[in-house]
Amino acid sequence: MALRLITGRSGQGKTEYLVQEVIRLSMENPQQKYYVIVPEQFSLEMQRKMVKKHPRHGFFNIDVLSFHRLAYRIFDECGYQPGEILEDLGVSMMLRKILSEGENNFLYFKKSMKKAGFIDELKSMLMEFIGYGVTWEQVEEVSEKLGENKALSNKCKELGRIYEHFDKAIEGRFMVTEQILDVAREFAKEAPMLTNAVFYFDGFAGFTPVQLAFLKELLKVAGQINVTITIPEFVPGQRGMPEDLFTSSKKTGDALLMLCQENMQEVEEVVKLDTPVSPRFINNPELAFLEKNLFQNSRKIYSKKIERIHMTVCHNPDGEADYVMHKIEQLVRQKGYRYRDFAVLSGDVADYASAFKRKAAILNIPVFEDTKKKVSYHSGVEAVRSLFHLAQMEYSYESVFRYLKSGMSNLIDEDADYLENYVLYAGVRGYSMWKKPFYRRLKNKDEAAIKALLLLQEKFMEETENFCSVMRDKEASVRDKIEVLYHTMVKLSFEEKLKNQAQKAEENSDFVKAAEYRQLYDLLLSLMDKIVMIFGEEKMAVKELAEIVDAGLDALGLGVVPLTMDQVVLGDLKRTRLHEVKVLFITGMNDGKIPPNIEDRGLLSDEEKEVLKNCGISLSQSLLEQSMEDEFYMYMAFAKPTDELYFSYSVTDSDGSALRPSLLQKNISQLFPKLKRKQYPEEERRYYFNLEDSREFLIESFLQAKTEPEKVRKNRAFVMLAKYWLEQSEGRKELEKYGHWIENAYQEPELSEELLEQLYGKELSGSVTRLERFASCPYQYFCIYGLELREREEYKIRPIDLGNLFHKALECFSRKVKESEYSWKNIPDEVQEQYISEALHTAMDENLSDVFQSSSRNQYKIKTVERIMKRTIQVLRVHLKNSQFEPDRFELSFGKNKKLKEAEVPLEDGRKMFLQGVIDRVDTCEDDDEILMKVIDYKSGMKKFELEDFYYGLEMQLVIYMNAAEEIYKENEQNPDNKPVVPAGIFYYQLQDPIIKADYAEESELLKNFRLSGMANSDADILSKLEEGSDGFVSMPIRLKKSGEPYKNSPVMSTQDFHYMGAYARKKAAELGERIYKGEIHPRPYRNKKGTACDYCPFADVCGFDPKLPGYEYQSFQGMSVEEVLEKIREEGE
Repeated sequence: MALRLITGRSGQGKTEYLVQEVIRLSMENPQQKYYVIVPEQFSLEMQRKMVKKHPRHGFFNIDVLSFHRLAYRIFDECGYQPGEILEDLGVSMMLRKILSEGENNFLYFKKSMKKAGFIDELKSMLMEFIGYGVTWEQVEEVSEKLGENKALSNKCKELGRIYEHFDKAIEGRFMVTEQILDVAREFAKEAPMLTNAVFYFDGFAGFTPVQLAFLKELLKVAGQINVTITIPEFVPGQRGMPEDLFTSSKKTGDALLMLCQENMQEVEEVVKLDTPVSPRFINNPELAFLEKNLFQNSRKIYSKKIERIHMTVCHNPDGEADYVMHKIEQLVRQKGYRYRDFAVLSGDVADYASAFKRKAAILNIPVFEDTKKKVSYHSGVEAVRSLFHLAQMEYSYESVFRYLKSGMSNLIDEDADYLENYVLYAGVRGYSMWKKPFYRRLKNKDEAAIKALLLLQEKFMEETENFCSVMRDKEASVRDKIEVLYHTMVKLSFEEKLKNQAQKAEENSDFVKAAEYRQLYDLLLSLMDKIVMIFGEEKMAVKELAEIVDAGLDALGLGVVPLTMDQVVLGDLKRTRLHEVKVLFITGMNDGKIPPNIEDRGLLSDEEKEVLKNCGISLSQSLLEQSMEDEFYMYMAFAKPTDELYFSYSVTDSDGSALRPSLLQKNISQLFPKLKRKQYPEEERRYYFNLEDSREFLIESFLQAKTEPEKVRKNRAFVMLAKYWLEQSEGRKELEKYGHWIENAYQEPELSEELLEQLYGKELSGSVTRLERFASCPYQYFCIYGLELREREEYKIRPIDLGNLFHKALECFSRKVKESEYSWKNIPDEVQEQYISEALHTAMDENLSDVFQSSSRNQYKIKTVERIMKRTIQVLRVHLKNSQFEPDRFELSFGKNKKLKEAEVPLEDGRKMFLQGVIDRVDTCEDDDEILMKVIDYKSGMKKFELEDFYYGLEMQLVIYMNAAEEIYKENEQNPDNKPVVPAGIFYYQLQDPIIKADYAEESELLKNFRLSGMANSDADILSKLEEGSDGFVSMPIRLKKSGEPYKNSPVMSTQDFHYMGAYARKKAAELGERIYKGEIHPRPYRNKKGTACDYCPFADVCGFDPKLPGYEYQSFQGMSVEEVLEKIREEGE
């Protein structure tokens, strides 16, 4: 029947005083019942402390409880069965249901309803109403009083209406957590356990209105209530500054006294703990000074030497984790601490948790993460989500393989990969294609492969088809759909598979993850039960149900109990309750993190809450009060350690973006002017504790030894670690391996002649592109033509498919023109249109016609091809308009069977290499003395002829095509007089559809975008035959002087230079062929001014090329002008 307050600053021993008093009184009065009420997360620690401190290490008349546990004890004693608790997840689902059913009744919130996060904000608002004892009638009533403030009035009116619907929906069925104390308050007088009992409340920063209402009833029946309050001195009714650090404590004390006045109960004398030096800091003047002066309007400074407070600057959060974990291990080994003596706190533990756990695993430090873990990353959760995705997307490619790769399907990974390869290759999409046996693109597969494929399809559909069918059934209720989900989970052996995963985690000594797996199945069933309980027989579309399930899965959390008492606690400043910490690390002392940024979020702003307060509705704290609360939590945390306090912050975040230090650091530096900031690892000594911890440092030292051996030899840390590794049997082997690897650069493996023949055959045969590939990187050539590695074929239009279509269509068109009575120069427009259409259809029949017709997007690509074809033919006709050359051959092939000398390249030891290819087009101009020949190759990509690339072997195609065409025309039956064949030019024509600025709409300017790229013969007569009538060529980027000579920068060369190039191409091809047969497979990509061979290489992830490592280097091709290249080619030709 009495209230007593126990006050004192942090560290004065309020909890210790309470514990000692409870133990003493419980022993003196064994019949008296004592209750110690603490926050939920502190209950286990308080129980442990009571048992440890009690002389008998056990007791019968002391209970350590939280508010909610006390409520349930009251329910048990009174024989009351409370309703099912509707947790956050259930509240969210209930609100979603209310909004969807009455969407048109909530006009103010209608636009916001579908926005992400709105349900969470609405839930927080309703829970705030309930937590502060505000009824829906009060909310609706106050909306009538806000006539002038229409926005707030409408908002309150709809909030009241939603609150009313919610209250009636849960009435008699459910309770929310915030209502438990309200119900327990009604039974306070009936519960014998409360009568004359003595209560101690510890660890609370303040009480909500609902908690205060409960305490008011408790005061009427309890013998005594004791409350600890963190405040230097409590004077009832004293008003301090609103921004005072202990304002909330003063308000709490005043609120408790007000309850006593209302109940007319006794208030005992305040127990004031106020020793000059807090017992916690009796041997630590630095922390004592920090506790008394931080967050105070104090201008005092600590002028002595700083030894117990530290400030460290790290590169990034990963560096902070490295620093903290190594410092903990160092202190454990050097000063005899236990891991339980340490705690690590941050503003947001999620930002640091993964880095800390990774570093702790390397150092074998036990860490307990004081958070409720989300389950989103678990395979069972992903499988449930993917099943709904599958039903919703009706067997789209993404949904199918999201499910198959979730880890819960009965198809093993290899089966899923095999199935995926076929699905991509055949373009299987949608339920209509999955429900029928596969048929597309199976002609080239053997019977066994087809049978295996169909069996996998059958297994997959057996797993999922019934689930998806029920989910799409509009008449099926939520109960029916959740039941089919349960049966699917049983069919897939969810429970057994999760147990197996837990067992594997235990075998790997990951007991935390094992505990998570063991909880997960029950959590999923609990979620499903809640959904059925709330929505039951309601009918709901699969999309809506999927959203509800998804929200439910997001809200699920796994609570993990600490596996051992001796471990480092990793938590956040607000939630984590620390006890008996000797060394505390505060990480992430960056702006916006500590203290956290406070934003005016939620459905009601700070100003609106103030208006409601004036109308009699008090809600949660204002932004200023929240800021003060954050300071109070920081004060409580910083005052926890007895020995040392470490602060750290990062210069950049994980992505490399700059971070600013917290302003709080400036305040600490002002209090401690002698506090030095140390850079890690530059100024803080780095310790290494085991093989894994020092591995990276050793490898870096070995690499450094290649360039700075003396510096490494003098590095004491390296010498000591190398010695340590040599003393360990496992480490010695690895050390020798690293040393050998660094000392001996990458060595190319030697391939035997037999193996080379198996890889490439007895005779090399292939396109010129193969040689160019080898010249760009031997390893890339080895992967493609030796190992025959291929990227997965997909059922889509690739750039190469469009290129093939262009080539085939142009060949068909050209053949039609040649076989007709017309030529390229005089064909009528209507005939040209007809020929183009027929050529495209012919080419389409032979080139993936089913793929082109498979979707609207691909059908549009046909129109794009047709547009480019029309433009290309029109441009090529313009090119021929003033030319004496006529297209003569199309798709002119050469190779081993043609018995051309140019196609046969002799190699050493009697070997031969046969080149083959198809020349897109050859134009000729014949007179009495010679045959002039122009080679054109169509390119669908961005391709320009570069003489420098030709010299290095990267671009030999046009010149080898020229050699082959020259030989073919020399020995042609239509050349009975054996006229010399003279190269007039070699060119690429780019098949393109460029975007052209409106400023260049004139035809002459437009045509510049379609010029040929290559080299022309510089002979004046040949140039005039290539194109007549102007000093600026339309078909080529050539300009002539008045004398008729081309300008110096024009891409021309003499007939002799063409012959030199031909000879050089034969020589270069032989050189590359020899290197292939010698087994050269070294990753050695080229590098020039345009880039490297690695830029678009599909094998970059497997080759291991790294120019920083010994033995790996680029082929650095020196840049040269056209004249310099020609000079080199001439020298080698002579």
